[in-house]
Amino acid sequence: MDRRYLFIAALLATADASAAKLNKCVDESGHVTFTQAACPGGLAGESITVQRGGAGMSLGPVGSSAMGYEDGGGRKSFNHCGDLTQVDIAHLIGNNRIQVGMTAEDVEKSWRRPDRINRSSHGNDQWVYDRADYRSQYVYIDGAGCVVAWN
Repeated sequence: MDRRYLFIAALLATADASAAKLNKCVDESGHVTFTQAACPGGLAGESITVQRGGAGMSLGPVGSSAMGYEDGGGRKSFNHCGDLTQVDIAHLIGNNRIQVGMTAEDVEKSWRRPDRINRSSHGNDQWVYDRADYRSQYVYIDGAGCVVAWN
């Protein structure tokens, strides 16, 4: 009887430590969905891995490090730009939103490449996204590749 419980516990531990592979699919309208199957309509998808188990949820590109960066207060963040976690970043990207503390790469995943980039001689770049009605949105990226402001 004890052996059976050990066997079941070992199976659960093995299953829990596994990683699930997902595809991030973006349709023509910019809507993002996550699926274990191929992206619908032949859309190209970005392969990501979700880690389970003692390490917690880890959502990022295949092969990316889930280690994160630790600040002085003992908190871990996913990138060098702030205190956003992998879950925070995945949620923002999945909802086509951006936030201070994301990387330039995160912004491209969420919004796409900018329509124009205005380079500054003193560090920050201004990414310009043209919107409807001749309006634009601006994202400011510092020399380290971090979002420092947007409007």
